[in-house]
Amino acid sequence: MGMQKRTPTIGLLVSGITDIFTESVCKGVRHAASKAGMNLVVLPGRYLDRDLTQMREIMYEYQYNTIFTYANKDNLDAWRS
Repeated sequence: MGMQKRTPTIGLLVSGITDIFTESVCKGVRHAASKAGMNLVVLPGRYLDRDLTQMREIMYEYQYNTIFTYANKDNLDAWRS
């Protein structure tokens, strides 16, 4: 039997999905991934590259970003934030 070719999966890390800019980026990446024959996974967190430990009012919002831990070589072929 021949080996089946696996479809590459790419991940897009975004900070939220409710604003118009992020929605537009997601649509553009989805379109490009589709044209390239790739799967796309969008990982919506809250903050990208932000230290939350010093801000008491948002210190528990790190929980929104735990989804970013799924962006690794075991789950995705490539990812970008």
